Amino acid sequence: MGGREGLTIFDTRLDTIYYLNKSHRLEGNFVRGITEDNNQNIWVVTTDGVTKIEIQVDQHGHGYTFHCLPYAKNDGLQTSDFVHNSIYKSQNGHIIVGGNGGYYDINPNIKYNKNISKVIFTELKVLDTTINVDSLYNHHKILSQNIELTDKITLKYNQNTFKLSFSTMEYVRTHDIRFSYRLSGTNNQWISLESNYIAFNNMAPGIYELEVRATNSGGLWSNPSTLLINIEPPIWLSIYAKILYLLLVITLFSYVWYRKEQKHKRRMHYKEMEFEAKKQHEIDEMKLNFFTHLSHDFRTPLSLIIAPLEEVLKTHHNEDITSNLNIIHKNALSLLNLVNQILDFRKIEIQEMKLHPEKGDYIEFIDDIIKHFSVYATTYQITLTFEKEIDTLSMAFDKDKIHKVLMNLLSNAIKYAGIPGKITVKIWIEDEKVFTSVADNGKGIEDNEKCKVFDAFYQIADEKSSYGSGIGLHIVKELLSLHHGDIHIEDNLPTGAKFIFYIPITPMEQIVETEFHIQPTEEEMVSLESEEKNENLDQNTLLIVEDNQDLRLFLSDSLKKEYHIFSAVDGLHALSILKKEHIDMVITDIMMPNMDGIELCHAIKSDIKISHIPVIMLTAKNDIEHIKKGLTEGADDYIAKPFNLNILKLRINKILKWKQECHRKFSIADIPVSDITSSSLDESFIQKTIKTVEEHIENPQFSVEELSSIIGMSRSNLYNKLMSITGSSPSKFIRIIRLKKSLKLLEKTQMTVAEVAYKVGFNTPKIFTHYFKEEYKMTPTEYRKKKEASPNEAQ
Repeated sequence: MGGREGLTIFDTRLDTIYYLNKSHRLEGNFVRGITEDNNQNIWVVTTDGVTKIEIQVDQHGHGYTFHCLPYAKNDGLQTSDFVHNSIYKSQNGHIIVGGNGGYYDINPNIKYNKNISKVIFTELKVLDTTINVDSLYNHHKILSQNIELTDKITLKYNQNTFKLSFSTMEYVRTHDIRFSYRLSGTNNQWISLESNYIAFNNMAPGIYELEVRATNSGGLWSNPSTLLINIEPPIWLSIYAKILYLLLVITLFSYVWYRKEQKHKRRMHYKEMEFEAKKQHEIDEMKLNFFTHLSHDFRTPLSLIIAPLEEVLKTHHNEDITSNLNIIHKNALSLLNLVNQILDFRKIEIQEMKLHPEKGDYIEFIDDIIKHFSVYATTYQITLTFEKEIDTLSMAFDKDKIHKVLMNLLSNAIKYAGIPGKITVKIWIEDEKVFTSVADNGKGIEDNEKCKVFDAFYQIADEKSSYGSGIGLHIVKELLSLHHGDIHIEDNLPTGAKFIFYIPITPMEQIVETEFHIQPTEEEMVSLESEEKNENLDQNTLLIVEDNQDLRLFLSDSLKKEYHIFSAVDGLHALSILKKEHIDMVITDIMMPNMDGIELCHAIKSDIKISHIPVIMLTAKNDIEHIKKGLTEGADDYIAKPFNLNILKLRINKILKWKQECHRKFSIADIPVSDITSSSLDESFIQKTIKTVEEHIENPQFSVEELSSIIGMSRSNLYNKLMSITGSSPSKFIRIIRLKKSLKLLEKTQMTVAEVAYKVGFNTPKIFTHYFKEEYKMTPTEYRKKKEASPNEAQ
């Protein structure tokens, strides 16, 4: 069926409709006539020409394919103005088509079977410039022969925009000739062309194979013509450049791998060195720990030597015995000094040594040390002189560390002084620093050894230095460094060595004094005699906790005349005694098995039943950090071994007298609870107890049993705790709180004495007046009159 939009074909067998129009090569869309020839081909007349349609079964056998062969004016038709339905098949099989100017007799058996000629490349243009044979384009010859004879062209990377023209060299029905091409490397599909040239834009470098073919109106395709196109890459993308890049990448990876291997080797080497250093450090640490613990162990026997020896020297005055005892005492102190040096060295090595400056006169301090040392120097026939540019120098400095520095330098000076010996100590000020020199007239020190003598364990090769630890000068340098100072050695002309050290002059106002002391002070030693003359305190009970049996027995024997004594071997044993006995004070060592002194102190101060008991710690760990740790746990005092027994007695006596003074103040005055307690736990306990009594103060029947029940403590424990903190039994404690409340009522209200008595929980005014007079030495009326008269007296 034909129409204005083309041809419609209906397949009755498959019930399928096919549409053909100009896009399928039908010569026009307006169909005027249709017929069929003897070969079962369809002939169609349109307003534009005649079309022969060849019908073939598709390759699957399920439908048809239609091949249109159009004929128009270009194929010899004189006109396309055909009459409607003017097509007819004659008896001889010819197709007759009629038009306005006549008719056409078409023999459908004549076929145009001539094969189309091969495609020939005719022209090459690069960037719209025609390339001729042997011509140069940008100094580059592209064609050495005609393009028709060329099977390969080579272009530079900047010549990658070009156009190729081609032709079949046919002159019959040229309008039916169609071209298609295929470019390997980009697309393997044949691409149809509307003209006889191909334009390529910005082709990437590479080798391409261009194939071009042509077809005529019969649908026959020619054999493809081939042209190789080589677009050379730029120099940086050439094969040589890529090889260079590859070599560079390989070199880079090799270098990175090499560096990684070297880094790994260095890391392993460092780890090995670190391991060796760690291992050596552990060995050194073990040695230091060994000597440190050994030094701690020495301090307890030294306590058992020095403390009893001082007692003997104090009580015996036989000159024959005293001289020998003084020698023993002197050497025991020397041994103690060596032990202290080892401990100082240990603290320096682990960086635990801290600076604790105090206010003082530096000149006077140095002068005192020299005076004490002069007796020792005289024994060795050595003259010790002291030169100073100023008489006084008030500043802040760590007295303990400066004392150790000067004592060490003086000891060395005496050891190496000549015969007769001479030692000179000189002090001067320069650039806000105080310099001190210690010079001797000995052999002196070689220049190559002056920088080594301050190294740990270094000793000068000399017969006089065959003994000693080699750590004294190292400690001196570290102590001065801690004090922001330094030390060096000069020659003392004509002979000998001069040690010069300095420390900065620190104003005293920058220093805040500490609240505790380590060693016994001279004031304590002086006041001890006057304390002993005082009236003895009521006998109290002490608990001595010490794992060393000799020291435990010595302390027990020394204190049993003044106090009732219990003893324990460690912290656990002490806790068991504290649970059963009424103890007024605990004196404990620090280093003990099972439970040490710090743990024991923590256990005491954490238990509400016994937290009121004062604790004094005895320890070989004579440094500020351990003192702080002990005081943090609630210790009331801290004494370092070896200790002076008189100082220990004084500290015990002071704490017990402080407790008695607290008892007295509590009963007669309204003082803060913190003034009579030494721990936050006790402070909370007393506050809670006072608050409980005040809440029930108007109840005359409020009893000790009710108080202990509310507080949550047994009556016996409540009794012991209140007696220790306030010096009052629970019943007296309740009465004192009632009386303190009555004082406020008498002073601030107009209530009568009777009203006040009932208000504070007394059964009768008579009982109230009795206890009031007993406590405050006056009646309630007299107290009120005194308070009323006091403003007038003040005027």
